[in-house]
Amino acid sequence: MSDKAWLVGELLSLGFDVSLCEQAAEQTSTLAEASEWILDTLEVGQQAESAVAAEPTNTNIETTQVMDCLPLKSIHPSRSEEDYIRETQARATKVAKDNAAQRRMEREARRRTLQAIEEDKARRRELGKAKLTCIDPCPNGTEAQPPAPTPQANHLSRPTSNEATLQIRLPDGRVLRETFLASTTLQTVFELVLREVGSMSIVDLALRMPTGAKAYTCNDAARTLLEAGMAPSAAMMVIDQRKQKPMSGVSSYRDYRRAEPPIHSRSAGNGPNIHGLAYRNGGGNLRSQQFGVPQRSVFSGSGHSLKAETPVRDADGDVETHYESAQVPSTSPQTDLASRRQAALQKWNERLFEKSNSESAASRQSVHKPSQPPKSLKDITSDLITPYIGSVKPGTADILKSLNRLSSTVAESLLGKLKEQGTLNERAFGRLGACFLDNVILDAYDRTTDTLIEAITVTPSVHSITKFSARSCDVLTNVGIRQLEYLRALEWIDLASCNISDTGLCAFAGLTSLRHLDVSKSKIKFVGLSTFLNTTKSKDCLEWISVQGCPGVGSKDLIHVFEVLPNLVHLDVSFTTSNEDQAIHSPASFKKLESLNLAGTNFGEDTMKQVVCRLGNLKSLNLLGMTQVDPLKLGAIGRALPHLTNIRFPSRDQPLEYVLSSFTRSLSHLDLNAFRNVTELAMEHIGQMLQLKVLNLSNTHVTDEGLANLKDLAKLEEIYLDRCRVGDIGCRTFLTFTHLHTLSLAYTSITDATLEAMSDTSTSVFNPTLRILNCAGCAVTDRGVYALRTMENLVNLNLDNTQVSRACPMYLAHLNSLQPLRLKGITKLAPDEGELQQEHVPGHLFSDAMQIGP
Repeated sequence: MSDKAWLVGELLSLGFDVSLCEQAAEQTSTLAEASEWILDTLEVGQQAESAVAAEPTNTNIETTQVMDCLPLKSIHPSRSEEDYIRETQARATKVAKDNAAQRRMEREARRRTLQAIEEDKARRRELGKAKLTCIDPCPNGTEAQPPAPTPQANHLSRPTSNEATLQIRLPDGRVLRETFLASTTLQTVFELVLREVGSMSIVDLALRMPTGAKAYTCNDAARTLLEAGMAPSAAMMVIDQRKQKPMSGVSSYRDYRRAEPPIHSRSAGNGPNIHGLAYRNGGGNLRSQQFGVPQRSVFSGSGHSLKAETPVRDADGDVETHYESAQVPSTSPQTDLASRRQAALQKWNERLFEKSNSESAASRQSVHKPSQPPKSLKDITSDLITPYIGSVKPGTADILKSLNRLSSTVAESLLGKLKEQGTLNERAFGRLGACFLDNVILDAYDRTTDTLIEAITVTPSVHSITKFSARSCDVLTNVGIRQLEYLRALEWIDLASCNISDTGLCAFAGLTSLRHLDVSKSKIKFVGLSTFLNTTKSKDCLEWISVQGCPGVGSKDLIHVFEVLPNLVHLDVSFTTSNEDQAIHSPASFKKLESLNLAGTNFGEDTMKQVVCRLGNLKSLNLLGMTQVDPLKLGAIGRALPHLTNIRFPSRDQPLEYVLSSFTRSLSHLDLNAFRNVTELAMEHIGQMLQLKVLNLSNTHVTDEGLANLKDLAKLEEIYLDRCRVGDIGCRTFLTFTHLHTLSLAYTSITDATLEAMSDTSTSVFNPTLRILNCAGCAVTDRGVYALRTMENLVNLNLDNTQVSRACPMYLAHLNSLQPLRLKGITKLAPDEGELQQEHVPGHLFSDAMQIGP
């Protein structure tokens, strides 16, 4: 854009004419000069016009020509562009200063307002505390009414103020706002109101606060505004007492309650009184008279007097009736009682009939749903208290002043609720810590920070906490973990999947009672682990240690470093990156070790010989994933460990026929899930494990012939055969197992025949003991489900993706322990025709099942 065009645009923005702007741009080069030129031109033109208007019309042409030839000259002194810019900057600076001053004034006003609010809150708190101190318990244990306020008490409990600002609403809706001295009496306020109203006298006038029941009348005219509690500000309403209708002799409802006569004196002169019936229903009903509203009787129907033998009835025609003994019907008590009993019996029969119909309709339209148990009083109270425990609102401390009297069990339940709600913070720990907590469980709580742990260590619970668990709290660091060294009574520490390192682990060396330590999936190193085990004061107490999934602890001395713990019972070093075989240096070590987890490690056969085979008291051994171990040499472990009850073999692809024969003496738990080489010979060796209680053969190639080898395992309690090649014939093997309580046959070839055989009490021995039955994906129908009616102790039944209908829950509705059935994938609403025989099913169940529809 050229300078001329810019100059024209600026002149146009000032409101000058286009032609003048263009001429000024041609004559001048700056904005100031152009503005001066235009102004001079306009002024000369105005003078010429006024001169022409003053001269006669016959002015000659020569004069006009002479005027046109005169040069134009401004009467104003010319200003440079620098002067114009200087003036503009000065004006802008002044505006900026004014705006800054305005903002400062607004901030100051806001500060004063907030300060006034805080001062008012403080005064209210002081007044509330003063009122509480004035309430003394009566000798009979009830709370006495607070004494009436006096000027001296008000001066003591409320800070003085020099002024009182009143907002008074008149009866016609107008509002008066006036400021008085705090020492001004109410008489002055009454006079101001009377001047505005005019039609009232001071006797008819009353002032009342919108939120209070106290009304100030002419009797209070001598009180000051400060004594009346109206300083520094108050809002009042003008009340015309001529329009009010108070009770005679009673100024308020509270006074009425105080003046109310005792029950034994209310019925004086009204004949026999049945629980104050005459007083409440008759002319003594003061509340009905006070408010002018008909008051329906609270008591109705018939009753018996302690002295009279005939029943007393209320009159039902009028809502406010007086008791009169002459109006009692003259019927005999026996006839009246018999008629009332007959009417009550008829109503109960009608209700039972309606209830049975509604329940029948509901069972035809929905799946069986157990009734939800009601909330316990403990849960209800906990729900009411938890919002206050972590709150910072005023008055919370008074509500929770007795919180420290709770038992540790109740306090821990409140701690769990706060954790579920996500409101557990430092303040809540400070308040619950006074209850001497025993257990602090913060597993997977994303707000477990170093500050939260520090808050625990400054409470009385620092001497009582014995268990601390913070699994998967990845926000926690060594700074917070080191605070746990102050919990001297700790016996259980669980920091799995936390950011603990060697620094945090060594902080536990000073604990003297530590029994359980879980630091799996953490950042500890072998050096830190070795330092802790050699310096800890809990060597004689530690029984359970897990370093599972810690890649930094791998070393050839990983097993050896734990030899300093004489009472170690459980050791988990699974999934640690150690490629060197281990050895035990001291034959006297690990005498009490019962459980060892080596899953996922790279230890070889030397470790089996030097470590595992020397653990004579070992009961549980996990070797899953140790592919370097030769399965044919595992038999030596079974012969060397006579007390072994549970073992997980290294590989699911290796043969087990000749290995299982070495573990037939003491095994009670055997898990072969997804092992591909469970052959008939292997089933024969399993059939010789007479101590077996839990057997898992899911996802194997076991058949009915293989199950026949298990007929002598009378101690079996749990059997899992999911997705095996078994059917009705093989399942008959379990009918003689007296201790069986869990049976899983999901996606096998069983039919209704198996369920009917289980339910036959003459052939099935485990019928009373079975608790869990899984038939998902099997070819069972409503007929088989109906046969399960004899299993009185059945708790869980899985019928997902079977051929049953959604009506089957009604067959088992009488089983009190049964949880809701699993019916995933069931779309059939009613059983197929011929599936249920009416002669085998009761009539009401058969008709209900066949009538269920959309």
